[in-house]
Amino acid sequence: MKNSRLGISLVANIISTLVSLGVSFVLTPYLIRTIGKEAYSFFPLANNFVSYMTIFSLALNSMVSRFITIAIAENKLGKAHTYFSTVFFSNIILSIFLLIPIFIIIALIDQFLDIPSGQLVDVRILFILIFASMLINLIFSVFGVSTFVKERMDLYALQSIGQNLLRAILYLGLFLVFPPSIIIMGVVTSLYTGSVQYIFTRKFLPEFRIRRSEFDRTAVRELMSSGFWNAINSLGSSLLQSMTLLLSNILIGATASGSLSIVQTLPNLMTTIISAIYGVLLPRIANVYARGEKYQTANTVIFTQKILGIISSVPVILIILFGKAFFELWVPGENASELQLLSILSVLPLLVHSSMWTVYGLNVMNNAVKKPAIIFLLTGIINVLLTGIVLKTTNMGIVTIPLVSAILNIGYYLFFMPAYAAKKMELPIWTFYPHIIKTFIFAGVSLIVGFVVLRDISILNWGTFFIYGAIAEVVGIFLYIIIVFTKEDRKTIFKVLKT
Repeated sequence: MKNSRLGISLVANIISTLVSLGVSFVLTPYLIRTIGKEAYSFFPLANNFVSYMTIFSLALNSMVSRFITIAIAENKLGKAHTYFSTVFFSNIILSIFLLIPIFIIIALIDQFLDIPSGQLVDVRILFILIFASMLINLIFSVFGVSTFVKERMDLYALQSIGQNLLRAILYLGLFLVFPPSIIIMGVVTSLYTGSVQYIFTRKFLPEFRIRRSEFDRTAVRELMSSGFWNAINSLGSSLLQSMTLLLSNILIGATASGSLSIVQTLPNLMTTIISAIYGVLLPRIANVYARGEKYQTANTVIFTQKILGIISSVPVILIILFGKAFFELWVPGENASELQLLSILSVLPLLVHSSMWTVYGLNVMNNAVKKPAIIFLLTGIINVLLTGIVLKTTNMGIVTIPLVSAILNIGYYLFFMPAYAAKKMELPIWTFYPHIIKTFIFAGVSLIVGFVVLRDISILNWGTFFIYGAIAEVVGIFLYIIIVFTKEDRKTIFKVLKT
């Protein structure tokens, strides 16, 4: 049954990914044509601000799924109910406090962002609507634990499919009725996600109720003491990865930020895919860990590394090989060569970073996130400082931002994360490295083959692009399976898909 659900969850998330890809593929060039790339850049920038703001909530919310899952596994249902109600009421209180920085950001937004003339009011309203959506999602977030606890991430994927389709319908519908404006982009937020999560909770955890009497300050301190370092880790992630648009807007200008926002569509989509699949795999790790099976937990993490690797590594190779042709067809009139370079620098870290998600998840299960969080935060601070220095002292321009971030990102996830996770599990320090080495071998072989085959091929239309892209995808998956997966891994995958 568990293998069957895992297979269904993976397939459902792949379908969700294809829907999301289709929506982004159609809507992004449409929005750039109708409102301009400078105005378009403020939508992902506003969402980046949401990620900065939600750092405050991670100290409380990031560990709740772990604590509830382990409490249920240990048959301590009363404790699980306490965590559930405590987080709900705490999020309401937190939402009220977040109104203060939200008001300051909106009031002073033109003081720290480069906003094109005549768009200040639109940008302010956009940020108001995006922040409102953030607060709604924060309040409903605790209801998302049900699919995690029950390992029903297939339903989470179905929710994502519905959300993307709703987003596309609202985008196109509103732009047909109203003049093009970034305000309308902010309207495309709703109670959809929270409502669906509430329904799932009623179905899978019907005994869980929100009760004020179950609010427990001790539970708040317990969750925050564990989740605090996840919040610090997220702050480091923001400084290292999510800060690129903000830095480009402040240090270079809205036009550069617009170019980077186009490029980040692909890595952001890939990160969303990885996050969705990670969400499917993490409950399996949590349940194995909860049984106290150290070596089985490590083997499960290693296997999930390979799953995440095939989902991320093959697209990275395709972006490197086909990126210039893609941008020429997708956003004609933009500088495809510059976009290709920025794109490569943005996706390269995923060759290492993507397969480290479940390794970090292992640290979460181990409640060993303090040291990684501190080092990641320092890495993020170095990224911001070094980026500013290079921009001020050289003429490298926009390339500086993803380049510095990529170097530091790869360094952290290559040299620190896998070794630390192995140490905390009392395993050999090289436990999680074989997969990374095999991924590098796969990438090298794929790029050599790809450049040799494609050097005399011209891609001038979408038909040719999709034909060669599909062939390259199949060949890439085949090479990955041969180079990275063991015979036992292939048997496991076949068993999961068969059931």
